[in-house]
Amino acid sequence: TAGKRVARANLGVFRAAHPETPPEFSFDLDRPADLQAAVAASALDPTINKFKPSLVPRIPEDEFYFNYFSHVYHLRRALGEAARPAATKVFVGSHNPVKLNACKRAFITAFQGQGKRFEFFAVEAPSGVQDQPIGDDETRMGALNRARFCLEER
Repeated sequence: TAGKRVARANLGVFRAAHPETPPEFSFDLDRPADLQAAVAASALDPTINKFKPSLVPRIPEDEFYFNYFSHVYHLRRALGEAARPAATKVFVGSHNPVKLNACKRAFITAFQGQGKRFEFFAVEAPSGVQDQPIGDDETRMGALNRARFCLEER
């Protein structure tokens, strides 16, 4: 039936890269901007969540997304759009993975569906307050000091 043909066609997007994918095209889940794109696409495209559970055990997750985004790349080029919008650089004043991931989640959530891309950079920035700040005022002051440092140093 027509529905099965559509499902098979959609599944093909994940099984293989677009046949006209140029050699310079890349997608790597280890790159923060690409990981963000995968998270955003998963939230926006229901076919990803439909096919990923059955395919990722058979092909690596990075290959799954490479294939998907090679088709997106081709479609955007065919429509005359830039293949990938420029990424906004976000400097996080800490190497603490919890703070870095919280910042990533906040940006992805705040700008979801707006076609924005971000690259995140951890920066060792002094807070100017105690290691364990006491109260909201001191916590806020430490965060502002780290942000100012990132602005001045970048």
